[in-house]
Amino acid sequence: MLMNRWSKNGVWDRVFEQLQREQIVRLKIEAVKLDSTIVKVHPDGTGALKKRTAGQLALNFGFIPVFPPQSNRLQPWQYDKTLSRKRNEIERLFRRLKGFRRIFTRFDKLDVVFLAFLNFAFIVEALR
Repeated sequence: MLMNRWSKNGVWDRVFEQLQREQIVRLKIEAVKLDSTIVKVHPDGTGALKKRTAGQLALNFGFIPVFPPQSNRLQPWQYDKTLSRKRNEIERLFRRLKGFRRIFTRFDKLDVVFLAFLNFAFIVEALR
């Protein structure tokens, strides 16, 4: 009940923003676009079968790749090596967030509560 009330009143948003201002949480969410065919299953997930989907899907949509092409690729693409290193940090953050059962099962029915719990999880991660 308290989580719902605080979520709807924007308490977690304000706490998250204040921690960002004080640089306790150094995370800025601008936009997220993921191709679920390249996201690895986290250790908490079970029973998913492997699907074979073309990896060039992101290129077809005009995304700028931040991962190196395989060494045997005939037409390798250019990529930003600095962003590629940052990508690893983001992937590790997603793995830790998936450890929160409430996030990976999409437990909350209301978007406002789900997003508030994401803010809460970011705060917990920043304070570890």
